[in-house]
Amino acid sequence: MQGWITSSQLYTIINIMDNLCGTIEPSNRKVYFYFDRGMKAFVSDGCSKLLLNFSRDFLPFDGVFILPIQYLKGLLRGCSLKEDKLVNILIEDGFISFNFEEMSLKAPVQESSYPPVIDTKFDVISQSSIKKFIYSCDFASAAFMEGDMITVESTGKYIYFYGCGGFFQLIAKYTQTSFDFRRAIEYTTMRHVVKALQFFRKDSILSIGINEHSLLIYVPGSVISICTDTPDALNTIGLENTFEETIELDSSFFKKALDKLYISFSKGVKAYFMVNSERSVIYTQENDSHISFKLPYKSRNSYLIGFNSRKMRSILSRMPLSLILGLTKKEAVIKDKEEVLIAKFPVQEYKLTLK
Repeated sequence: MQGWITSSQLYTIINIMDNLCGTIEPSNRKVYFYFDRGMKAFVSDGCSKLLLNFSRDFLPFDGVFILPIQYLKGLLRGCSLKEDKLVNILIEDGFISFNFEEMSLKAPVQESSYPPVIDTKFDVISQSSIKKFIYSCDFASAAFMEGDMITVESTGKYIYFYGCGGFFQLIAKYTQTSFDFRRAIEYTTMRHVVKALQFFRKDSILSIGINEHSLLIYVPGSVISICTDTPDALNTIGLENTFEETIELDSSFFKKALDKLYISFSKGVKAYFMVNSERSVIYTQENDSHISFKLPYKSRNSYLIGFNSRKMRSILSRMPLSLILGLTKKEAVIKDKEEVLIAKFPVQEYKLTLK
């Protein structure tokens, strides 16, 4: 039996699967093909699992076929997607083969393998566009690193994604819900999911569900199951703030300074934002060299905020230009005017003296 898929469709599917399984664990970089009311494709990064409707134009077949993702990527390497050609998929004599132009991939059925399983039973807790989900999750996770956890939480009104790492916290308000829950997702898995969803239509509806052990995402034609953990009790969202003063920021000034720091110094150099009644500067030093950038802001009191220059650059690149900086003696909060995206940093003891 055989079927056909366009090269552009296969390209999109390969990119979805490639990004979902990631590159950290090579043994995860393989695709499982099997029949269940159509040809299904399954990949996993060890925590997240993706089940995708690969093609409905197939007669039933037995067994599970496994192909390395890298082989499938090689099949379309160098081809022009402007000329949307057909890829032939043939299942015959216990083998599956993908045939495109002069190249053919062939793999045997895995006799002892059973189709991978995803629990697709869940309570839907919210719906939004894929674009909105990516916007929230990307902001809340991008500045963290392997080993960090991203919390998904609702207190019965809104769902929030947030992460805590080192000396900062990022919070993204997602959608409304009537459910109460609190789950933690490993940073690496969250990034894999965000990157995979980039290849779906952004205006498609995304539904989130939960069951006992997982967060589930349903988008047209695909289900993603994400293993979750119990969040650290010390990581709380802390949305209530009373500021001593606020400053309206144009983040383009910060971005310009941070771009220069990114080029001039080590990528992870510690930098400081100093603001008082006379002036404000971004300042950093490395060994015997230092650099400072004047900014057009003033405050009644004196504040000193330390941050990693690379991470701050990443954070601001995901926020709008017009921002609010809320200040207290202990905390600095950068947020958009709708309070959808929030970044928090501790205020340090004011000791810098610049000439």
